[in-house]
Amino acid sequence: MPNIGHMLGFNPDDEDHYAVAAGMKSAWKKRLYLLMEEPSSGREAFYVHIGVTGGIIFRSAASH
Repeated sequence: MPNIGHMLGFNPDDEDHYAVAAGMKSAWKKRLYLLMEEPSSGREAFYVHIGVTGGIIFRSAASH
């Protein structure tokens, strides 16, 4: 059963994302998890973080 609380962001902020990823069997799931959850995990993750944050800021500014 999926961890719905984690998907909705209800887990503690001090959670070690690298430890969570280490428990995953599939390499692509580990990379995808770190890409979405840990901006410092690599260059691609940083760009995704900047893009998502920029999109949120743009949409909030455009909606007013």
